[in-house]
Amino acid sequence: MKVSSLLSSEQVQWLEDVIKTRDLANNGCTRKEVLDIISEITGNGDKRACSNHYDYLIRTGRLQGLKANGRVVTAQAIDTDRSQITVAGQNCFFLMTESEFENQRRVNLPERKFDMLLPYFVWNLDETCLLASAGMLRVVGAKDRAKQNKNTCDSRVSITMLRCGCAAGISGPTIFLAKGKNMTCTTFNNNKLTRKYGLPHGSTVIMTPSGYMDNEAWVKVVGILAPAIRVMPVSKCVLSAQYFVIKTNSLFQFF
Repeated sequence: MKVSSLLSSEQVQWLEDVIKTRDLANNGCTRKEVLDIISEITGNGDKRACSNHYDYLIRTGRLQGLKANGRVVTAQAIDTDRSQITVAGQNCFFLMTESEFENQRRVNLPERKFDMLLPYFVWNLDETCLLASAGMLRVVGAKDRAKQNKNTCDSRVSITMLRCGCAAGISGPTIFLAKGKNMTCTTFNNNKLTRKYGLPHGSTVIMTPSGYMDNEAWVKVVGILAPAIRVMPVSKCVLSAQYFVIKTNSLFQFF
């Protein structure tokens, strides 16, 4: 059998459509999966013959609807769940934040000094899951798509990491949430995280039943974050003058 006659023109078009459909569903075909499809279409169990025919299709430009004429390209690993962030939600968030800043400027005088110190009191906490991954992926992708994705990150084997910092560029504690009851690995004790690995003051590991954030873990996290923020530059100075803040009802009036 000639390599060029393994698939008919209609079958080649069908193969291209299948690959494009898979890619648009973020589940792009690897080269092995493409060869399996060819083998199933033709009933030919000789994978070498299927591979040679696929190389022939690439070489002759028969797969015009695929990137690089059907050669594998790098794909970005993602999971099934999609982000729920919307333009309307972001607009609401920014308007609400700016409204609160304006209110803070009104009650914290003088306004010029408040604006200078405001970044030290705008903090953000970001929770990230470090998931087990299949590593570098290469799939056959549709030509009319900017980039390729493939669902390979649905694994639940993970560890949660919380990082926080303020708008002034100061990093707060890094907190790891690991699955288990007791931390037996001395490499990750609190002193080594700060001294040896250079993580900010207060960085630690919290053990949870699932390795994810729950109500009990959050109570522990707050108990770590609050004292850590109190020793940060500027906020340490301001909080030490709390008695004066209460009297004046103005956070920066003592300046």
